[in-house]
Amino acid sequence: MPEVRGEAIRRLLLSTPPPRPGHLARLRLRLRGDRIRGQLDLSEAAVHSAMRLQRCSFDAVPRLEGGQFEALELDECRLPGLRAHSARVTQEFKVTRCTVNGTLDLGSLSVGTHLSLERTTVRPAPEKPVSPPGPSPSTNPCGQRTWTVPVPSI
Repeated sequence: MPEVRGEAIRRLLLSTPPPRPGHLARLRLRLRGDRIRGQLDLSEAAVHSAMRLQRCSFDAVPRLEGGQFEALELDECRLPGLRAHSARVTQEFKVTRCTVNGTLDLGSLSVGTHLSLERTTVRPAPEKPVSPPGPSPSTNPCGQRTWTVPVPSI
């Protein structure tokens, strides 16, 4: 699977000049089957181009909070979450046939023409075991819970 850095996508999208009044966006970013490596952070950004990502897989939760977008489509993507709180989309915002393993935050999202979440599955984020600092718990062969305390060397 080809890889694209989230930061590279950000730089490309933010370097596009705004369209002239009455004209559509000049650049259309289309990725198909890519792994988006690292954070795609477009929070508070003004993106003057359409973005279509199909069958892409994200390493980190895409951040779109407070951003302004022409059009955004995610189709058959795998995401560890999506943050689009207070984003504004002039045309359409589609998250179709995606799998979101975490939070899908669309609070106060504003969409101009069309919003679709068709056949998208949202699941709770997989729980990661957290080890407290200091002693770590374990279970002995008899099924009793024991604690291992690190001893500083002298």
